Amino acid sequence: MKSLRWSAVLLSVLALADFSICSTESDEVEVSSSSLESEIPLTTEETDFSSVWSDEIPTASVEGDLPSTSEEPDAAESGDSKVAEEAELPEFGSEPETPSLPTLQPFDAAAHSAYGKTPTGERILDIIPVVRDGLTCPSGMEPATSNSWDGIHQCEYGVYSAQIPKQYQSSDWQCCYSEQGSFVLSVPGEPSESYPTWDTRYILDEAPCCRGLSEQDALFDASSKQCQYGKAVLNLPGSDYLTKCCWDEELNNWSIHLKQHWPFKTMPVNKEWAQDVGFGHATLIVKHANIYGHHIDLAVQGVFGDLFDETRTVRLAFSHKWTRVTRFEVRVPILYSTLYIDVESVVNEDNTVSLRIHWTGTKLLVGLNESTFVLRFDSSDFKGLMETYPAC
Repeated sequence: MKSLRWSAVLLSVLALADFSICSTESDEVEVSSSSLESEIPLTTEETDFSSVWSDEIPTASVEGDLPSTSEEPDAAESGDSKVAEEAELPEFGSEPETPSLPTLQPFDAAAHSAYGKTPTGERILDIIPVVRDGLTCPSGMEPATSNSWDGIHQCEYGVYSAQIPKQYQSSDWQCCYSEQGSFVLSVPGEPSESYPTWDTRYILDEAPCCRGLSEQDALFDASSKQCQYGKAVLNLPGSDYLTKCCWDEELNNWSIHLKQHWPFKTMPVNKEWAQDVGFGHATLIVKHANIYGHHIDLAVQGVFGDLFDETRTVRLAFSHKWTRVTRFEVRVPILYSTLYIDVESVVNEDNTVSLRIHWTGTKLLVGLNESTFVLRFDSSDFKGLMETYPAC
């Protein structure tokens, strides 16, 4: 009853109010009022999603409940004196980074280039130096060739190439190619290292945690650029690509998680949700999903009548707690109030991902604290990847 009452209040308020929407400082993409309307169902009517997407509310339990919203949100830095007295909005779970994301395109390995092309047409990739033996490649990576001219050394694999940093050009190295869109440069380890390093696993999945039962958290000393676990020490030629140091007790060696450039899989979705929301017709189209080792990028098109039509990227982090992935704020001048809309995601225990929208407000809308379930990502391909790369 409370949900229906607040929905009725919202419809009456929004039908009368002249409001505008802007993304907060944490959101990189600006949206208009129609963007909000195209993403927020104001009723809980069932929607028929088939195959990859379904509207069935998952029964799997998840960690973490939303805290109380008795405190008021931050005032927007707009100079509007009517909202300047608002207090800080409580966090809903752990909030991920919100980098600026380009419009997502279907991934095509043959056409993909991380950093452009050379004048002769080769596609330039990134290169990651790793400690090994300077002669062989880590498991799961292919040996690549090296070439030199005019004092420039580079790794080459098919149409891909990467220039070897100057500090490694005077030593032995082995170029290696990873299907995750990077070259890995195998360089010799220091003789003083207490454990042999040539069996270290380098995993390009961008995981900020140690995965699996056998991986244990290891320390990273930024000053010495070392991973440390007890007496075991691993020197890192460069730490710019490091996301997590782990010690694998089963293998008795290191598992090092590195940044990821290319997705494991791109899945076409092409599912549409549409609904009348009382003051217009909203349409949401999910085009495709790029699945990475620690997040999913969704290409989503939002349409609201003839007023708004935008395709943008939404990034979902892998987390077993409800995690806010983006926020919109709606200022309602007639009520001197602000409506906040948080888009949240969670990884369920059955390795599906659920999305919902959480509404809160300030002043006359301060009692609003409701969630609307949107859809569930239950692809068998994705669930298989989640078993291999579990959520942190």
